[in-house]
This record gives sequence, C-alpha cells and structure tokens, in this order.
Amino acid sequence: MVESPSIGSFNTFQARSHATSSVRLSDRCTLSAGTTLDGTDGEALAPYTVVYGSRSERVIGEKANWEAEENLRIKHLGYLREIIPKYVPYLWPTDGCHAD
Repeated sequence: MVESPSIGSFNTFQARSHATSSVRLSDRCTLSAGTTLDGTDGEALAPYTVVYGSRSERVIGEKANWEAEENLRIKHLGYLREIIPKYVPYLWPTDGCHAD
C-alpha cells in the first residue's frame, strides 16, 4: 500500500510493499516485496533508490545502470518485432484479413 503524498515517475512497487504518508518518492524508485518505509516527516527518497530486505535497507542506484537497462529493453523489443512475425504469421496477416 502506498500512502505517499508525492510519487515520481517509473517507480516499482512489489507485493506487500508499504510507503507511509510521511515519505515522498522520487523517480525510478523500487520498493521490494514486503518492505516498509516509515520515514520521518517529509523524508524524500533520492532517485533510483532501491528498498529491500526485512529491515527495509536502502541502496541508491546509478542513472547509468538504468539507462543501460532501458537501452537493452529497447534492443530486445526491436528484435521481437523482427522475429515474431516470422514465426507466428497468423498474428500479422498479409492478405488483409484478421485471424480469429
């Protein structure tokens, strides 16, 4: 459950993670499964922060790692766009008819 008054973009909240109303989340933060953030009033997590473990430990990632991962995902999507139509032609009909 996320009660945070401010939530940035591209955050990930896994199952049973909890952020109280006193914590502000910036961009690209990750709350791992079962973690709890009971921060002080107005506490703000830095961008790219990962909260993990039973004691809700924190580590701040680097922007370069996130950019590398994003570039890899874009590369994979391009590969899938090229390969899937070759092996599953009925999903992309070429005769103008749609498969049911």
